[in-house]
Amino acid sequence: MQNVFERVRRPCVESGHVLTLMARGPGNNVFAQGSAVLVAPHLALTARHVTDDFATRYEGQREPVPKASYHITARAFSAKGWHMFDVQRTFNCLGTDITALYLSLAAGQNTNYAWPRITLDLLPPKRGTKVWSWGHVDPVAQVDEANPNITRWWTQLARSSGVVEEIYPLMRDRGMINFPSFRFDAQVDHSMSGGPIFDETGCLVGINSSSIAPDGVYPAHVSNGALLWPVPALTFENKGETFPADRMIERIDDLRLAGFLRVRNASRIKIDRAAPADELSVSVEIPLDRH
Repeated sequence: MQNVFERVRRPCVESGHVLTLMARGPGNNVFAQGSAVLVAPHLALTARHVTDDFATRYEGQREPVPKASYHITARAFSAKGWHMFDVQRTFNCLGTDITALYLSLAAGQNTNYAWPRITLDLLPPKRGTKVWSWGHVDPVAQVDEANPNITRWWTQLARSSGVVEEIYPLMRDRGMINFPSFRFDAQVDHSMSGGPIFDETGCLVGINSSSIAPDGVYPAHVSNGALLWPVPALTFENKGETFPADRMIERIDDLRLAGFLRVRNASRIKIDRAAPADELSVSVEIPLDRH
């Protein structure tokens, strides 16, 4: 099974889901990095280390502060052109490299925008199966010299294929990969971090987390994707934009229960809603053929 890496130059179904991220801070300091994936109305997922890098760059610490000095913008393109979003809030917890993004349409965007939805599979992909990694590469952002209110932002969507080689249901180690993940051999460039990993049925099975290029020790790419089973336990606040006034949304699993999020194998997880929001308050039952 031959792996591929290619730049996607035309809009496609997946391109409407895959976001590129940029932050703007004091003094018109802009910085583009990382990717994300739209999974439901107003909800996207990315890698926690991507949002941590923004916080470190602008605030000098990994954890976001209540009133941050920077603002994250996201965009994706489809057959109808580019779509811009403002990141209103981020939600994460210990024990996973996945952060949830609460999005709203940016000023001037078409309010009739049809939010895309994809299906999340909370179980790991099977070893030996093919997966597709997506993300934006070579991002560049700079403020227009003549008009500081305009930001020039370039990036290129890419996708790569690989084979699942190993599953780490809880963690690979207590150092770098200390969260539920799987290893696959696709090429994942730096700014593809936070982008989606799809299986061959089109289900989202992971989030790009890390990658090591081939060298004298590893003859192939060694890439890692964060598993999705912790995602339903992440906190989420709806702010009344998408959901009925009588619907209380406290965790992402509430979006599934309300019919706003498509999920497979939800019966395999159990959430401890009494646990603190910043802890991984979910357990999972993984069948033997997914280890």
